[in-house]
Amino acid sequence: MRLEVKITNDFQILNVFWVPNGDESDVTTSKILDRNAGLLRKRLTELGLMVRIPHIIFSQENLDFLENSLSRKSRQRVEKVSRLSQPLVLPLRNEVNDKVDSSELIRTFLKKQKAKKEARTRKERKADEEAEDFYAEEARLKSRRAYTTPNRKLSKTEQVEREMRNYHFNLLASSEMRGPGDKRPDKDHAIAYSAPETRTPIDETTTR
Repeated sequence: MRLEVKITNDFQILNVFWVPNGDESDVTTSKILDRNAGLLRKRLTELGLMVRIPHIIFSQENLDFLENSLSRKSRQRVEKVSRLSQPLVLPLRNEVNDKVDSSELIRTFLKKQKAKKEARTRKERKADEEAEDFYAEEARLKSRRAYTTPNRKLSKTEQVEREMRNYHFNLLASSEMRGPGDKRPDKDHAIAYSAPETRTPIDETTTR
């Protein structure tokens, strides 16, 4: 039996056209196909496919329509095969060598590659310089804001930096003011300062 299958644009109906034999068996064949159309759709639905199964309809089709359809598809297939099987017309190697020097092509290619590499290097170097200038300007502005902006809440990093500066300043001042009898700073770098010892003069009249 020769069949022709077509589906509608909305994928709702699947039409199956079959060619009758022209005798009494066509009636039996039509009843069997109509009876099994719903059963076939039910079995396909039970497979759990991720698509919606369209309704299947078996219809009789005349032989001329089917033959024309098959012949049209056959002609299209033959034309496609003949078009793909056409040989490509390429110039001979001698003709190419006469027109273009291969060494010149290689030199041109190498020059282009070198120019691209140099351009990429210059672009990367310029980007690095711009990044360095940007970070340097950011650091300068940040330092300027830290020392010139009054009543501004300092960040944790700025607070630590200020405490370190104050600590070193106090440590330097205490070392300059410390006398020979003063104690040295503790191991934990705590600033400790003690005044030099003074002796009370002894009253000679009271001791006699």
